[in-house]
Amino acid sequence: MNFRQDINALRALAVISVVIYHFNAAWLPGGFIGVDVFFVISGFLMTTILLGRQDKPKGIIEFYFARLNRIVPPLALLCVSLLIVGWFYFAGDEFETLAKHIRYSAVFTSNSTYLDEAGYFAAASKEKWLLHTWSLSIEWQFYLLYPLFILAIAKISSRQHLPLAINILLVLSLGYCCYLAYVGNTDGYFLLTARAWEMLLGSWAVFYKPKRVSSSLPGWILVLVSAFIIDHNNAWPSALTLMPTLGALIILWSNQNNKLLTVPIIQRTGLYSYSIYLWHWPVVVLFYKLNLHTPTWILIGITLSFILGAISYHTIEQLRFRRDIKSVKHLLLKCKPLWMILALVAVTKFIAEHDGFPSRSSLGNELTSIYAQLDKKVQMHPTRSKCHISRYNNNQPEHACRLFNDDPSWALIGDSHGSEIAYSLAKKLSEENDGLAQYTFSACPPSYSQPAEFSPCAIWTTEVVEHVIANPKIKDVVIAYRYSDHLYGQNEETYPELPNRYSDARRAEILKSLREMIETLTSGGKQVYLMMPVPEMGKSIKSFVDRSYLKGQPLDNIVSMNIDYYQQRNQRFLDFMATLASLKDLHVIEVKDLFCDENLCYAVRDSIPLYFDDDHPGLLATDQIAEQILSLQP
Repeated sequence: MNFRQDINALRALAVISVVIYHFNAAWLPGGFIGVDVFFVISGFLMTTILLGRQDKPKGIIEFYFARLNRIVPPLALLCVSLLIVGWFYFAGDEFETLAKHIRYSAVFTSNSTYLDEAGYFAAASKEKWLLHTWSLSIEWQFYLLYPLFILAIAKISSRQHLPLAINILLVLSLGYCCYLAYVGNTDGYFLLTARAWEMLLGSWAVFYKPKRVSSSLPGWILVLVSAFIIDHNNAWPSALTLMPTLGALIILWSNQNNKLLTVPIIQRTGLYSYSIYLWHWPVVVLFYKLNLHTPTWILIGITLSFILGAISYHTIEQLRFRRDIKSVKHLLLKCKPLWMILALVAVTKFIAEHDGFPSRSSLGNELTSIYAQLDKKVQMHPTRSKCHISRYNNNQPEHACRLFNDDPSWALIGDSHGSEIAYSLAKKLSEENDGLAQYTFSACPPSYSQPAEFSPCAIWTTEVVEHVIANPKIKDVVIAYRYSDHLYGQNEETYPELPNRYSDARRAEILKSLREMIETLTSGGKQVYLMMPVPEMGKSIKSFVDRSYLKGQPLDNIVSMNIDYYQQRNQRFLDFMATLASLKDLHVIEVKDLFCDENLCYAVRDSIPLYFDDDHPGLLATDQIAEQILSLQP
């Protein structure tokens, strides 16, 4: 197939869109549609190449080798570069995580890995150095299966039935994609089964060429408009994904060039697009960790991504290994890209077997010490998975976790912010042969006396409160929620801006439920201890530690935010608390002084990490909170 400048320009638009979106989504809210455009282009090129080689004895083998030769060397260079940087700057578990991600990226299964870890649009995803390889994994899985599918159709039928067979797969994949979007399941983002239709759509540019050459302008408009009007709040992929993908298909059908498309910088960007895509995301992660987010730094990051992409293209991407591949056996023995993959797998497994070499001499002792304290065994409730629930089942109040005592005199009610406090307090109480009943429900707003549709935990909350009141042994009840999350929404994606996700009516209902719960418990003869809000940092504690270490700053006191942000974020709840001042048997647990001084709040204070993520206090902090609770006993 002759080189098509319009396709190269479409690649340029796709990669520019993705890069801009990743550096600042506000500049191009739907820039992620660039990946969908890449999928359509890949489907077109793969179909063209495979049909051209279908009658050749070694056609499929040559296809696999050409794909490996094109994709693996630049990816291997990126992975090796990250390993070298990681050796000097990443603590043990971070280095081990990087090694794991490299391994799965190298064997093109990282989409499954990231599906299990976090959503693509989640704030935590910006700390994953190779998150963007999910799309390479999907393409490679398609590369492996698509030629075999075409070969199978040719064997059992004839070539003229191939479009029909492809269209059946396309409809099935698109239907599955739309179903997942309809039921609110976000797994489709990382699944080949929900993405295959986009690449199969590219085959239409081969099988259904229009008799008359039409203008490509509608296609360019569809792609460009998609990048501006779609955003991460839209279900994706979904039927809406037809907008940019059909736009790409129209451009492929038209096969038209103009003076703008052939401008040298556009054509160069298209040529560099794969390498730019590879290198831009690690730059995004680095800038995120260093908190470089001003417009000037964003432009520097985008420029750096293009420079690194150009260097990669003119060096590694231009490598051409021998092509005299005679058989599958020969492919396995002589294909250098395959050996690169095997080498990466071996090295990263070795790193994992040694837990990321946490005590290696290339790291500072201060960093090693902080990360040792961030270990899950140090910072998280040891039976959290058992005691902290995420869905309602009947009879759960009667089967709550009873920590350190089968018939405790204390109980804790709340969301995930209460889990570590429950364990710390129960451990303290065990010194007096007492314990605690833990009632914590993930992402549960205060929902006492609310109808079932108010929240997934509404019925559970009411049943728990009634169960606690009916238990004469329980005298003391702790309440701990992430209040402002339930009132305004999470702040991970908006920080340092304040979120405003919910209505005033919902906020009023939540605070009403909290007041009724407190009044019901105190009128039932219980002493109630209400924990005040923990500062929510917006980024993980590891991100703050990494940033300070990369900048060569001390790690004993790491600032997370200023006190004004804490006050503004929690002002509605603080005003609410003022109305409860006269309530008898209510004790307020002030935690601000543990996390903040007069001006600043901290992620690490006096060499003690206070969190295990971006908002949950770790056991090193909740141990101190537990002591404060016990000191408030009347």
